[in-house]
Amino acid sequence: MHFLNPGFLWALLALAIPVLIHLFNFQRTERIVFANTKLLTEVVQQTNKTRNLKNLLLLLIRLAGLAFLILAFAQPVRNNGQTNQSGGLPKVCVYMDNSASMFLPDEGNRAFEKSVAFAKGIPSQFQKKGWFELISNDFLSRHTWTSSSGFSDQLTEINESNEPRSFATVINRASRQFDFQSAEGQKHLFILSDFQKSSFGNLSELPLDSSIRFHLVSMKHEKASNVWIDSVWLPKPLSSDIRQNEVKVKVSALGTGKEKSTRIQLFANGNLLSGKVITVVEGGSMICSLPFQIKPGVRLNCSVLLDDQDISFDNRFYFTLQAPKPTRIYLISGNSKSYIPKVYSNPDLFLFKRSDYSNPDYKALQNAGLVILEGPESPGAALEESVLKVLSEGGSVCAIPGNDRNWVTSFCKKTGLDAISVQDNSRPTDWKINLPDAGNTFFRDVFEEGGQNKIKPWAKLLLDVSNGTPILKYESGKAFLSLRKKEKGSLFIMGSSLDEKNSSLPSHPLMIPVFYRMAFSAGEQSNQTLYLSPGAKEISLPLDTMPIGNESAVELIQEGKTLLANVIRSEKSIKLALPETSLSAGFWEIRKDKKSLGFLAVNLAKGESVPSFHTEDELKEIFKDKPWVDVAGVNSNSSPEHLTGEKINEISFWKYCICLAILMFALEMLIIRFGKSGVIN
Repeated sequence: MHFLNPGFLWALLALAIPVLIHLFNFQRTERIVFANTKLLTEVVQQTNKTRNLKNLLLLLIRLAGLAFLILAFAQPVRNNGQTNQSGGLPKVCVYMDNSASMFLPDEGNRAFEKSVAFAKGIPSQFQKKGWFELISNDFLSRHTWTSSSGFSDQLTEINESNEPRSFATVINRASRQFDFQSAEGQKHLFILSDFQKSSFGNLSELPLDSSIRFHLVSMKHEKASNVWIDSVWLPKPLSSDIRQNEVKVKVSALGTGKEKSTRIQLFANGNLLSGKVITVVEGGSMICSLPFQIKPGVRLNCSVLLDDQDISFDNRFYFTLQAPKPTRIYLISGNSKSYIPKVYSNPDLFLFKRSDYSNPDYKALQNAGLVILEGPESPGAALEESVLKVLSEGGSVCAIPGNDRNWVTSFCKKTGLDAISVQDNSRPTDWKINLPDAGNTFFRDVFEEGGQNKIKPWAKLLLDVSNGTPILKYESGKAFLSLRKKEKGSLFIMGSSLDEKNSSLPSHPLMIPVFYRMAFSAGEQSNQTLYLSPGAKEISLPLDTMPIGNESAVELIQEGKTLLANVIRSEKSIKLALPETSLSAGFWEIRKDKKSLGFLAVNLAKGESVPSFHTEDELKEIFKDKPWVDVAGVNSNSSPEHLTGEKINEISFWKYCICLAILMFALEMLIIRFGKSGVIN
């Protein structure tokens, strides 16, 4: 038992006043002279003993009524077993859940504001004597053990966090903080949260240290429904050679009723690219596609926006798109009238270079995404070794046979292909090549529906490849263009040369998509990182992001806020070790020496979007076998002003004192009234 306002107890000294009045009767006596002494027989006289007993009873009632009134102002409370059982000052650790779900509107009365108001009253439960520490989802190192006043100051510093914490993580963090302090004094852990199921995890299987007194305060929300974006991805790598790219979006819903229609839009650098109206079902999800176009080399900061009025903090999903850089094409050919340079003449899409077999550029060969060998006869061991290295490192190679097919057949054997040189004496009408069908994934998004040229090209069969993956076939079923995966690279083998005598492909519309797809397939080996995954500690950057020897920390900047990230370089990658401080949602610019290196997209953890919470009754059921765990709930309509003085599992007696004081004063009035009537007949 203790008093919230012990200063009022000094007023108990006023109880001496009625006692003094009782001991020293200051009333003057009045003498009454009766004319006829016979009237005295009609008066029922009260003995001195009875009168004194009545006065003593009235005195005790008055003293009790005044004492109860004073105690009511002093506010006596009992902690219901929370008193400090061991020596030393109590250690009180308070976890404030500042995840996004705590900031739900709830008609202007947010759960986070209610938890802050409740936390302000916690030190008074210990008469503001003890050590206090604040823990938030950010796990800030500056939040250390402090006094009650320091704890109140720290409460004003908490903002919304982008990183939710599980119940086990919070317990482990608090346990480590208790270990930093001395073992003396009882340990108290207050957890103020909405206990979101998707974030806190399974509570029943977590062991709780009985040496710590746990106080779980559940912040209740109004019943809410939500539609949120679960994830975003590219179904295929970005390419600038096709009519239209697309991004896939998974949308989930909960608590929306049977169905809910909402509008979804795709923005890039602030401009609207596409949008549609979608319908989602409660408890389910759906996947929609949003089309867009992208120019070569362009970098886009994109966002998908949902029009959901119920919960709005997760209506925008951020990601980045980087259009592929121009593909490096290196052609080695002895044919001065080759048609291939015309195909790759667009400088926005290709960086084209050509040489002959007598003077190859080995540096250009190693840097090329696609190496084309047209009509090789005897290129030499050095060139052959360099081409094999291109394949092993993930590049693409296309071999087009000429008059002499010996080197091509020999090279194919080294890559695992069976290629045989043939002498085809059939007529050109038998050399027709089938056009690719709609199910050919190599030519995806190349042809418009019904717009493909129906005239088939022809080519004289010079090389018969039997065990590759056929991309284009003759009408006879033999392969004209074959693909062979060699380690990380791709080897394309044509069954004919590209001269007017042996093929009509150079003048056919199929020529451009064939060579375009070979070029762009060289850039499809690596997947693009669209946004930072939840819980990620590092991100990868392209090797050419910064020069070698410049591996110091880079800056992450968002709206004037700057954080540092360390650079980790290896032979094949550059990685950034992200800071421990959680990054708020949005775009963070990666900057080095005042130069922008790109942008990092950050989103809220998706678990925060699921409006499902543990209720007070559920928590009591989970921890019913743990008497050292107290559970209380805060109503959704509770005001912050009321919560500042509210105590968890604390019994207050001031109301009872008021009632007893009123009862004493009423009893006094009854005794005085009926006591007088009882002494006169």
